[in-house]
Amino acid sequence: MLLLLLLFLSLVASEKIDINYAVKYMERFGYFNKSKHDVTDMISILRDFQEKFNLLVDGTLNPETIQLLERPRCSVGENYDGEHSYSVRTKWKKTNLTWYFPQATPPYVAAAEKAFNIWQENSKFTFKGVTILT
Repeated sequence: MLLLLLLFLSLVASEKIDINYAVKYMERFGYFNKSKHDVTDMISILRDFQEKFNLLVDGTLNPETIQLLERPRCSVGENYDGEHSYSVRTKWKKTNLTWYFPQATPPYVAAAEKAFNIWQENSKFTFKGVTILT
């Protein structure tokens, strides 16, 4: 395990990315929990994160992962114990929203577009589907 941690830290250092940034991001959005995890769990956590977003799964802060970590996103985190928690505690100030379903097949994307169009027609929100990877 120590060898994996050293490998992870060396890969992070070679990319000149601060491991603290990745840990804080993962903690903020519910992937890393200080009471359940320590830094030795980061390889596994990064692999899960990469798989969820259809990135290269190698457990490192590779360029694709770094690019995703730097992108703006909704402030609602996930409870990454297999469940999602989407409780919103404050009123949303944004009305122009983007959506992204990384593992959706074309029929599901079409269904989502139809649903968002109906929602958009009946609310003050506008929705735009995006593809994060090109």
